[in-house]
Amino acid sequence: MKEKIHRIIKIGYGLGLLSAVQAKKAVAQLKKDLHLSNEESLKVAKELVASSEKVTKDVLKTVDKHFSSALVKTRVVKKRDIARVKKMLIKRAKQMKVKLKKR
Repeated sequence: MKEKIHRIIKIGYGLGLLSAVQAKKAVAQLKKDLHLSNEESLKVAKELVASSEKVTKDVLKTVDKHFSSALVKTRVVKKRDIARVKKMLIKRAKQMKVKLKKR
């Protein structure tokens, strides 16, 4: 039972971190195995991608929180330094999105 729970958790996180390409492959396999219609398979794909984005944000948020607290506790950097770097990275990410949209 314990092993099954661990597998379910791993599968859940794996599905949560799916890319769009991986989601398409998984849905194509489901469509083939379960004989789903195009509409049903499209709904499944959209749901997989949506849940993937949510889980990815949750995982990144948790990692960020623990990493930041570890840096502060070891006195490598101060909280304000971390905040300054985060702000700069958010700004750069927005600039890159704008540049990519222009292409």
